[in-house]
Amino acid sequence: MTNSQTIEVPDIIQRFSHDLYFEANGLFFYELFIKFWSRHGRVDGCECHAKDTCMLNFVFDTHMKAHRLVCAHTESCDESIPELGPVAIGCPRPPLRSSSSILKNELANDKRKCKYYCINHYNHSLIKNDSPDPLVAQALERERMADIFEANDECTVHRDEDDREHKRRTAGFMAIVSNCNVIIGWNESVRSEGMRRNTYHLLKYLHLGGILPPAAAYDSACTFVAYLKNQYCISIQQSPCVDELLQKKYCIDRFHRRNHTRPECKTTLSCSHPDNRPFFDNQNTQVCEQLFSHFTKLKATLRSIAWPYSNIFYCIIFHLRNCFHTNIFPDNLYLAAKSNIPPPTKKLISWVQVMASHIDDISEQKRSESDEENNDIQDYIYD
Repeated sequence: MTNSQTIEVPDIIQRFSHDLYFEANGLFFYELFIKFWSRHGRVDGCECHAKDTCMLNFVFDTHMKAHRLVCAHTESCDESIPELGPVAIGCPRPPLRSSSSILKNELANDKRKCKYYCINHYNHSLIKNDSPDPLVAQALERERMADIFEANDECTVHRDEDDREHKRRTAGFMAIVSNCNVIIGWNESVRSEGMRRNTYHLLKYLHLGGILPPAAAYDSACTFVAYLKNQYCISIQQSPCVDELLQKKYCIDRFHRRNHTRPECKTTLSCSHPDNRPFFDNQNTQVCEQLFSHFTKLKATLRSIAWPYSNIFYCIIFHLRNCFHTNIFPDNLYLAAKSNIPPPTKKLISWVQVMASHIDDISEQKRSESDEENNDIQDYIYD
């Protein structure tokens, strides 16, 4: 899929080194994925099921069954989307294991607090009255505004599993599926599912060079459109990408339409409305539900794969699934270059560069592993 290079995953034993490599190159692989599959119609030999109407519309939704354990620190922010400002996305890293040397060295009360956090954020649970960073405060305030809007909306979908008595889980992953049954984008919803998070995912997709069809179906399209218009030039700043989202034709998928109560849900946001018929007549608006029913069978596997491995895993399984549905041979070298698909703007960071920039982290990890081994030896001797 790449333009002119071969990607070599480092063949090393240390899991920590793999994590650093995949974390550093996560955006590269995702940009590569969305640029290729949002332009899959250019590939010679592509036989998607809707060749004549390829990329006519798309459906987006969140699959909740794939929720996995994540760090309880919900204040991690992403500033890469200028239209939204800081977005509180949460920390995708897994929480500390009970066998971690960090927990063994903590007091019983502190241990209960720390076990919900990852190795980078466990100290936050021990700090009392920790005043948030102004950037974090701004992100949380905009999140609160979105929550208020959704709470007052007639037809809404918002999930924030803020369970403080158990380890926190993600809200699954959001998939963007074209009408030709090709996954053209995806993103994990680490902190919550809602309109601001959906806007964040779609804008990130557009910023990375993905192409969205002119029409979209969503189970809560009415709330999504209302949120975009309500927050336009308030918490969502004007830009070509935002204007593109506003100009698309939206409708509620046929499966969920019966649950909606607003008049526009039955008219302008219906698939059968005259303005929407060119995009949705004889089109399957339940491709996401059908996709999720398949991945529900893999929920145990999806829940067990921690970040950043989960990013690479999703890239691979979605890519292979798309290849199967489009009859594209996955081992065809330089396929993107042959199909005039633009290469990623992100640069692939080599394993050597990644290791050189994380020497201190690697040393700390080795010390931690050494401490764990010593503790295990001592436990064995005294037992």
